[in-house]
Amino acid sequence: MDLNMLRKVKYFVKHVIYFIFFYSGLLHLFIILVKKIRKNHCAIILFYHRFGENEKKKILPYIEIKEFEKQIAHVKRLYKIISMDDIASILKSGQYFTEPLVAITIDDGYRDNYALAFPAIRKHRIPVIIYLTSGFVGTNSGLWVDDIEYMLLNTTVKTLRFRALFGNDVLHISSLQDRKKTLKKLFGAMLNLRNSQREKYLNMLAEILRIDIPSMNGRERIMLNWEEIREMSNNGVEFGAHTVTHPFLPVMPLEDGKNEIERSKDIIGGKIGKSIKHFAVPNGTKKDFTPALKGYCAETDFDTIVMTESGVVSSDADRYALKRIIPPPPLYYFACEIARYFFSPMEKI
Repeated sequence: MDLNMLRKVKYFVKHVIYFIFFYSGLLHLFIILVKKIRKNHCAIILFYHRFGENEKKKILPYIEIKEFEKQIAHVKRLYKIISMDDIASILKSGQYFTEPLVAITIDDGYRDNYALAFPAIRKHRIPVIIYLTSGFVGTNSGLWVDDIEYMLLNTTVKTLRFRALFGNDVLHISSLQDRKKTLKKLFGAMLNLRNSQREKYLNMLAEILRIDIPSMNGRERIMLNWEEIREMSNNGVEFGAHTVTHPFLPVMPLEDGKNEIERSKDIIGGKIGKSIKHFAVPNGTKKDFTPALKGYCAETDFDTIVMTESGVVSSDADRYALKRIIPPPPLYYFACEIARYFFSPMEKI
């Protein structure tokens, strides 16, 4: 059996075990039992980006809103959902987590956060924080990955030869699956670039794919506007900073990086009339941030910084490098994975 086949078998077996464990009720009983036995617990920070409703032609990942509601209902039933302010308060105090806690975060600030996620948030009355890329709020622009998605979905070209990035390699983009693979490859190639260099490559890509840039910039709005943000803010949704332009911060001059963070904080705070206390690092791995910028955030009165690296939040966690977990569908898999993070003896708590 080759390695790829072995992975598929393990994946299938894991799904079968999780399915049985969840729908038999054993998971529920296990969680209740361990919560009573264990004295010290941890917190988990879930993070989302985009939400959809039967979006068959999307390339970028998103979660179906019905699946999001199922996940919220499950977490609400078995754990305690708290805000990032609460997480910060517990970590500042040096207290232990006396029960399993969950915080819910959303990155970037897409319009579907209002259209789809907000009704579910209000329905279930749960605390949620949205980290805004403030420079795109209220515009018809999106993040650079959204531009790539738009180009790949709207091009009539069937193959892509992008010599500046991939030499003589030819990428096939005739099917949706091909386009997903190509977007992933383009994302990896452009991720660590300066904004100006990335913009140059995006313009080249548009020319190769025969995309009219003015038409792309005039597309339907995909990001939140300030009216929607203020309505959510007035109804319990918290907002955090996520820079102005979502750059790769380490390649920027330090002062420019600080400016991205500070301006985002000030713009959002000024628009909603509230103090902005939480920051999410664009892309979110260790290589996407620097010690100097981390120290600057602490000096600028942020209470927490969240990353995208996977893991739990222990009582002695560094609140300026908090790990988060991507919530995987379907529900039975999500429920078992969250329980594994909470209660595995291998996790540091």
